[in-house]
Amino acid sequence: MALGVALALVLAACGGGSDSSNKSKDSGKAKIRTIGDCVIKPGTSCPGADLRFSDLEKANLVGADLTGADLSGADMSRANLTDATLVGAVIVNADARGVSFRGANMKNTNLTGANLTDADFRGATLADANLLGAILCRTIRTDGTIDNTSCPGPTPSTTTTTTTTRPGATTTKPAATTTTAAPVPAACSTDAVYGAYVAKWSTPPGSVLPATPLCSGGYASQIISVTYGGVTSKSFSVFKARGPIWLGLATDIAADAEQTCANTTPPVPTADRVALDCAAPE
Repeated sequence: MALGVALALVLAACGGGSDSSNKSKDSGKAKIRTIGDCVIKPGTSCPGADLRFSDLEKANLVGADLTGADLSGADMSRANLTDATLVGAVIVNADARGVSFRGANMKNTNLTGANLTDADFRGATLADANLLGAILCRTIRTDGTIDNTSCPGPTPSTTTTTTTTRPGATTTKPAATTTTAAPVPAACSTDAVYGAYVAKWSTPPGSVLPATPLCSGGYASQIISVTYGGVTSKSFSVFKARGPIWLGLATDIAADAEQTCANTTPPVPTADRVALDCAAPE
């Protein structure tokens, strides 16, 4: 009887140790995320996937096939897309700061309005890619050179001094000089704002002529003239800044500009409506 109890205790101890070890190993396994039908992992195949506004921060998508995928507005910051296939992909207004696109095939990729600060394109194929309104700051080009087109100007540095008084001598020592980098704002430029228009409402048919935008309080407005079939029409659109990019809020015929500003959610502040010329053009 005593021998049987002893054996049972030994077996239970051994079995318990094995289960505990297995549970520990299982709990340590990294979870693989799935967005829609796309498994987020290296080498995944997700052609045409809808990944709009997805959270792909630090995602490992090395060698992934994202041909024709829509990543508009996605947070891709610091993701690894080395050697990925992004032919015809839409990365409009995405946060692609610090992304590695090294060796990626990005033919016909739409990067309109994307924030490409610190992104790395060394060895990538960018034939016919659209970079209209994209933010390029410390961006590494395909040939390894640096593109600082969109970097803000240097911020004035401040130097303070401390005075130490000792018997018989006074010394002044300069303190450390500090420079604070200013955040990159949404650019109030024709390309940046029109890029947001295309991302939201697509490219109008015919001959398009976007006007210089008006900007105030984080809002922007733009009149776009379109000539199609011999007829010219004008639209009036309103945008809101989200960090370094513009997002389309509302658009209508130019004659209804005042109503367009009032119909945004929330409505454009009254003071900004004046600056944005939210009144029907004469």
